[in-house]
Amino acid sequence: MKQEIMQKIKEKKIRMRPASLFLAQKLGLESVLALSILASAFLLSAFLYFLKKTGVMKFLAFGWPGLKIVLLALPYDYIALFIVTIVLANFIIQKFDLSRGIRMDSNVALLALLAVTLLLSSFFAVAGMEDATRGWSKNTIPGDIAVAGKVIGSYGSQVVIRDCDGAIRTLNFEDIKDPSQSPLNRKYEENEIIWAIGKQDKEAEGEFHVEIVERSSKK
Repeated sequence: MKQEIMQKIKEKKIRMRPASLFLAQKLGLESVLALSILASAFLLSAFLYFLKKTGVMKFLAFGWPGLKIVLLALPYDYIALFIVTIVLANFIIQKFDLSRGIRMDSNVALLALLAVTLLLSSFFAVAGMEDATRGWSKNTIPGDIAVAGKVIGSYGSQVVIRDCDGAIRTLNFEDIKDPSQSPLNRKYEENEIIWAIGKQDKEAEGEFHVEIVERSSKK
């Protein structure tokens, strides 16, 4: 068998690829793998930062109306890119396994990859590197039907907040479904965080008519 293969090489029926090409391919795959893992970790860190900044997951407490807010607000560009980078990294890991004659279980490889990604994203979060992604995604809480932010003042039936994007919003509680949540019946403390669903006033810019509201403890 060995002699037959050597004879075919001599007759140029089988062409030997130079070792430098194999080395270049290996280095190329390793570089793409490293970049894919770093990118996926950075995207995961940015996604978690988005959730923290907007507090959008708190809207799930409202039930179906809140779920609609969450689905509208999520940064699908981050999510799509994260999936692409994870799939690419997992594919390259499988290529390495096959080239070495080793077959790693795809589920084990994926779990290991996710663990490394989570560890790196935690490091990026601690280092504050997710701040570099500000402005990348245009997704935010849909301000025409929902608001979230810190209370900066309360006047009669109105509460003024600074939302997650830094804008000043005036919340009008005249249409609140539960009157006990109105500032006329319950005090809203400064720096208290609130989440509300309702409607943006079509005429008064920055004014929002609250229908249902959730509150956090003072921060």
